[in-house]
Amino acid sequence: MSTPAPGTVPTAATAPPAAALPVADPAATRRYAWQVLRTHRGGVAAAAVVLLVGAFAGLVPVWLIGRMVDAVAADAAPSRLWWSAAALVAALVGATALAAVARLLVARTFEHALADLRERTVHAALHVPPAQVERAGTGDLVARVSGDVDVLRTAVSQVLPAVCGAGATILLTVGGLAGLDWRFAVAVLTAVPLQVWGVRAFGRRAGPVFRAERAAAADRTHQVLEAVTAADTIRALGTSDAHERRVERASLRAVDRTVEGLRVQLAFAHRLHAGELVGLGAVLVVGYWLVGAGAATVGAATTAALLVHRLFDPVGILLSQVDDLQRAQAALARVVGVLPADGPAGDAPDAAPGTTDARAAVAGTTVAGTTVAGTHAPTTDAGTIDVRGVTFAYDPDRPVLHAVDLHVAAGEVVALVGASGAGKSTLARLVTGAVAPTAGTVLVDGAPAGSPRAATAVAAVTQEVHVFAGTLADDLRLARPDADDARLRDALTLVGADWVDDLPEGLRTAVGAGGLPLSPDRAQQVALARLALTDARVVVLDEATAEAGSGAARTLDVAARRVLAGRTALVVVHRLDQAARADRIALLDAGRVVATGTHDELLAGCEPYARLWSAWHRGRAS
Repeated sequence: MSTPAPGTVPTAATAPPAAALPVADPAATRRYAWQVLRTHRGGVAAAAVVLLVGAFAGLVPVWLIGRMVDAVAADAAPSRLWWSAAALVAALVGATALAAVARLLVARTFEHALADLRERTVHAALHVPPAQVERAGTGDLVARVSGDVDVLRTAVSQVLPAVCGAGATILLTVGGLAGLDWRFAVAVLTAVPLQVWGVRAFGRRAGPVFRAERAAAADRTHQVLEAVTAADTIRALGTSDAHERRVERASLRAVDRTVEGLRVQLAFAHRLHAGELVGLGAVLVVGYWLVGAGAATVGAATTAALLVHRLFDPVGILLSQVDDLQRAQAALARVVGVLPADGPAGDAPDAAPGTTDARAAVAGTTVAGTTVAGTHAPTTDAGTIDVRGVTFAYDPDRPVLHAVDLHVAAGEVVALVGASGAGKSTLARLVTGAVAPTAGTVLVDGAPAGSPRAATAVAAVTQEVHVFAGTLADDLRLARPDADDARLRDALTLVGADWVDDLPEGLRTAVGAGGLPLSPDRAQQVALARLALTDARVVVLDEATAEAGSGAARTLDVAARRVLAGRTALVVVHRLDQAARADRIALLDAGRVVATGTHDELLAGCEPYARLWSAWHRGRAS
């Protein structure tokens, strides 16, 4: 949302490491900034007008001081000085008021743009392919959504108004010097070569330095998050010292990059001060010469000197803020790097009313311990799943799936079984659109997985149990915002969550972070209730993990059968009694579907499945 200061050399974005999230190149960053200006052109134009008027009002006091000097030199009447003094005070008040209004207009206009950007960034972050996030590390994504957006917020609220005001003041001040005498304007321009040199030198070094600083901050965030989220495991393994050293190294790298940035800023400031000294000295010499030659009055020379001195602050603001603009540019490039390429700035895709994108509304929930639904007759409302010749690899040299074909009819429930690492969860993620196939096609309800149409047809519940912070009603309405309390209670009743009436405030009870903690089985029921509220025709359940034989597991089994009734389902299971109740089973081995059929068919005619069933029963017996 800003352009480099005059004299800077645009630097190409450093190519991110292979595992990192993408960083937008300068052209893409400029296109986004231009879209923002076009979208908010009314506010930008109003702010520009007020800035120019305010900058002009700021020149009036200097001109009046020159007039007062000439009046004193000419021994004018005291009343003339009093009127000039009154006008000077009025001009100062007016200039201050206009500057405040202009700052408010600039900040308000671009705060709206920043709000749009934050919404688009969060939306994009929720849709970044999980495999890409895993390779890059969650710290990089978190740093972009939080740290980089905060850098832009600072630029919008503080840097941008100051730079715009300083630019307008500089233009009008140089014009005022030329109006006094063109030689004053020429004299002040002697400072420009030093300033251009300083800006160019800064521009060459600042871009890479600040990008490295942001990357180091992202790595530090990643290391801290990893240490905090895995604290229990780290303590159990006794590896706290190793993780502390990793956090320390990442922190020291971030400090080193920050110190390097400070050195670049100090060198830049020294060059600016040298330019100011040369410019003011040149104007004083020219003023002395013009007054001596009778070509200018003492008041005019005084006005010129004061105007040049007045230039110090706006020039200093403009040029010293180049580092903040470079930081903002680097942050914007990182944020734009994760935004979708299409769509105007500020337009975040909206879900269709009454529907939900599984990855946005119910992702991160778990139905661990849920049971595959029993046999259902296909319904016309349910969708279909078609996996055709799909190959997938996280690493090009190590395919996870090989030429997989699988069709799930409308209303059918298919269980995915196999040993750990067989590719079950990967196939489930392909159906949800979380990852794209390396080869082949995945169709959900006739549309490519991951497309907007497929996203409204499919809902997924993953391994991680998550109860969102807020009231229980708010948590459930993530799946259907327009649901009234009666509909929410119906969904909870469907999954057997009769405990809601025992909560302190019923549906209004705060749950999740900072609220009432829910036990794992209750959290799983909330996830199933969210699923029940959606219009999803296709459901993907990934790895039910509730303890077999427990009362909670039986409750969740019944709840899942109710929720999946009339829907098409693909379920990753480890408990083979769940698979036995599915309409059909697909057995995966080493990334291939080696057999499909009902439980009885596979038990009788598929030796690998029979061995798996036997081993599972022996494990239960022991």
